[in-house]
Amino acid sequence: MGEIGPRDLPVLITRTAPGAAQTGARLSALGYVPIIAPMLVVTSTRQPVPALDGVQALIATSAHGVRAMATLPDAKNLPLFCLSGASANAATELGLAPRICDGGGQQLADFVIKALSPKRGAIMWVRGAHFAFDMAAKLTTTGFEVHAWEAYTANAQHMLGDMAERALRTASIKAVLFHSARGAAVFADITAGLGVELRAIKAIAISEQAAKPIADAGFGLVCHAAQSTEEALMRCVQQHI
Repeated sequence: MGEIGPRDLPVLITRTAPGAAQTGARLSALGYVPIIAPMLVVTSTRQPVPALDGVQALIATSAHGVRAMATLPDAKNLPLFCLSGASANAATELGLAPRICDGGGQQLADFVIKALSPKRGAIMWVRGAHFAFDMAAKLTTTGFEVHAWEAYTANAQHMLGDMAERALRTASIKAVLFHSARGAAVFADITAGLGVELRAIKAIAISEQAAKPIADAGFGLVCHAAQSTEEALMRCVQQHI
């Protein structure tokens, strides 16, 4: 029998759209077989688009938040602070000039505090209904006025889908990719309810934070990328499978 190559190794993607398709394309280019089963579905909250009068800068901690900024009047005229990876990529695609920070929400808040002054105006934080780090709470403690716009919500799925569930039950999937802590938590809940055996499968997360909810889910290996970027995630995939 010949040596098993990447094309014999299906990988489950739990990321939300449209990013899931982009991750799938990267895996395909590397020779893996992507199976897409988003754990969260993102929809607009339809909250009124806020005015930017008196706002000196914008903050987004997700690519969904960055995309929501496209509806803000004069958004391109204000500096945008965001995280590296998907958020920065989305900003560039929209023609924005992001000021990028590596790390997570805490690091981004520290970056903003060093770069801006509370005396120059308010900050607009474009966020979802659920968030891991309270940017407003952190910035207001240092004197900033923060306007939070809840632009979108991510609704949890209640099932994996037939293809993903079948692949998990037959252990044909070799790895599951996680892009958020909440998506990982939803996956853990669903698979626990199904009684799916995960010992023969590896969990690969884009960050340490995203890996936490599946630490005790029963995977044979739980690891995370060295940096919170798709490039680092793909390197982690190649290293472990």
